[in-house]
Amino acid sequence: GPPPERRAWGSLRRFFRRRRATEEKWVRGRLNDFKTVLWEVVDGLRAIARDGRSTEETIQRSLADVEAALDTGSIDQVRQALGGAVATINVALAERRQQLDSEISTLGTRLAEMREDLAVTQAQARLDPLTQLHNRGAFDDSLRRYVDLADLSHQPMSLLMVDIDHFKRVNDERGHPVGDLVIQKVAAALVRSFPRKHDFVARYGGEEFAVILYDTAPADAARLAERLLTRVRNLDLDEVGWRITCSVGVAGLARGEEGPSLVERADAALCSAKRDGRNRVRAAPTS
Repeated sequence: GPPPERRAWGSLRRFFRRRRATEEKWVRGRLNDFKTVLWEVVDGLRAIARDGRSTEETIQRSLADVEAALDTGSIDQVRQALGGAVATINVALAERRQQLDSEISTLGTRLAEMREDLAVTQAQARLDPLTQLHNRGAFDDSLRRYVDLADLSHQPMSLLMVDIDHFKRVNDERGHPVGDLVIQKVAAALVRSFPRKHDFVARYGGEEFAVILYDTAPADAARLAERLLTRVRNLDLDEVGWRITCSVGVAGLARGEEGPSLVERADAALCSAKRDGRNRVRAAPTS
């Protein structure tokens, strides 16, 4: 047979060929795995790039380099392209993060301002713009709460419906600007006549107002209404040319009664005051 040295050399060549084939197979497999991961990274970075137009061009150039290396380059070229791309993308993303931080800070400030504006708007939406009293919507909501509170606490509660007498004549003969002035003056008289923290004064509509008096019996509410009549009669309104008066209907909340029924009875008492000659207070019968 062949000399031992030759047999050993042939075996060594076969060993290295098998080892080289195994290594090449392993490298190709690893490279394919490497490329798969890189494509996933590329896809993820493209998504990030879409969210930040200011960094998109930089990232796209870097990704193009990586893609070219993946398609045609060796592992060293891929590694070099990837290293450069990562460095460039890190810088671009750091700049993007700074931009996002600034944008988020600005957005947070703007949102806080919007919340404040919304709170003011909501408050203004519940005020009558002419008199700055509560408006009809605020009255309806508050009446339900006052009725529930009176029912739970077993405390008396009264409602006043107030109407400016002969108001149409004011608008017809003196004009709407003077009519608005009259409404404002009467509104101010109402606020001065019912100054307690839990007294609720609202413009019910047109020249009509409503006053919720918690912890106030109808007889006491009627006395307070008489004080209001005096204050309105003494208003300084030379622009009108005659004395302004108002009429008031008073109703006390009955046990188990709901808000709409209370309003209806107070309004009926107001109509009675109008029929009896105006400039007076009338109380609804106890139901």
